[in-house]
Amino acid sequence: MCMYVRREELCVYVRGEKVCVYVRAWAIAAKAWVIMDKTWVNVAKAWVIVAKAWAIVAKAWAIVLRHGPLCSGMGHCG
Repeated sequence: MCMYVRREELCVYVRGEKVCVYVRAWAIAAKAWVIMDKTWVNVAKAWVIVAKAWAIVAKAWAIVLRHGPLCSGMGHCG
């Protein structure tokens, strides 16, 4: 298998057949992949933030359930 690059094309010989791909198409595909990667990173970050928010809510509920509505302002629990 051999490969050469012409002005706008990337050509590869596979079993004696020439297969050419436009370089621009590859560049566009690569950019799309980079954007997708970034999007996935952002989605992952968003999930981390959501998980942190849920952890805070869970802690708040634990505090409320431990000390919360059953207690009067004086700290006496009913």
